[in-house]
Order: sequence, then structure tokens, then C-alpha cells
Amino acid sequence: MGRSVASNSTQPFKWLSFSMHTIRLRSVWNLEQNGADVGRVNLPLSNLGAGPVVLRRSFNRPTGLSDSTSIRLSLPEMIADRVCVELNEQLISKADGLHAPSDQEIASLLQQSNQLVLRMEGENCGINGEVVLQISE
Repeated sequence: MGRSVASNSTQPFKWLSFSMHTIRLRSVWNLEQNGADVGRVNLPLSNLGAGPVVLRRSFNRPTGLSDSTSIRLSLPEMIADRVCVELNEQLISKADGLHAPSDQEIASLLQQSNQLVLRMEGENCGINGEVVLQISE
């Protein structure tokens, strides 16, 4: 997973090393629609129909992290009249209308056990891709 690149330093054989690890949160999400528990689903779900739609996904804090580790939550395009994203009951993103793909640093928000919640309201809700954690040093 590690990848090395030559530095631009004056020392000819000095190498810098970096690594990135990706965790795809594509399964298993709990789906609620119009207040009723629908069951367990996998992403993407491009046509969920009318909302409100709530998708919940639990995950543990990745192990082996240092103080300098970056953990970014990458969200795909979400279609709805209103979208709210919560991590551990804290609002981290919201949009009226189309929620464009985005990513943001979440390392400081992670706990040992975490819950990610995607809330969508509207006539035609959907999520057009995967939710991903990107971990890098």
C-alpha cells in the first residue's frame, strides 16, 4: 500500500514514503423510509423514491492511527430536496437540493464506535455512489 516518490532535494537517493488506505462503507446500511424500518441495504441506491429517507451505518475507529493521520469522509452525489449528514449525532454537512460529491476531515470527530447518518427529504431521493473513508499519513 505504501508508495515512494523521489523528493526534490539535493540528496540524490532520498525517498519520501506515504500511504493511503481506503475503507468503502458500501454495506450494510440500515434504511428507514417515511418513518418505517425497511431493512438492510447496500450502496449505491440511485432511486429510493419519496422521503424522508434515513440511512445509518455503524463502523469502528480504524486502528494503528497516529496523531498526524488524516481521515477524510468522501460522500458521493446525493439527490434530494434536503440532505443532512451526521457523524455521532453531530451535523457535518447539509445541502438544499443536490448534495455534490464532497470530502472532509473527520479524524477529530471519530470515537471508538461511530455512527454515520444520511438524511434525505424530497420526492425522489437517491445516493449515486459509495461512501468512503480515506486514511493517510
